[in-house]
Amino acid sequence: MILQAITDLGLDPARCAIVGDKMSDIEAGAAAGVGLRILLRGRDAGQDDGAPSHEVVADLAGALELLRSHFAGGA
Repeated sequence: MILQAITDLGLDPARCAIVGDKMSDIEAGAAAGVGLRILLRGRDAGQDDGAPSHEVVADLAGALELLRSHFAGGA
């Protein structure tokens, strides 16, 4: 699904973000080359042995703040 969206929309995955609530979301984003991966703190938040690098936030407000700071000024 992620790869299809990247293709259909002509996106550069390195300049994209994914927000998920499971490590499998983070892993899928990493496999697709998504540059910013954000995990909402939950049952999987502490299980990151060997997981792709990612940010962890408490809630969607935290994710929005991170997205704004990461992409501010067209970065």
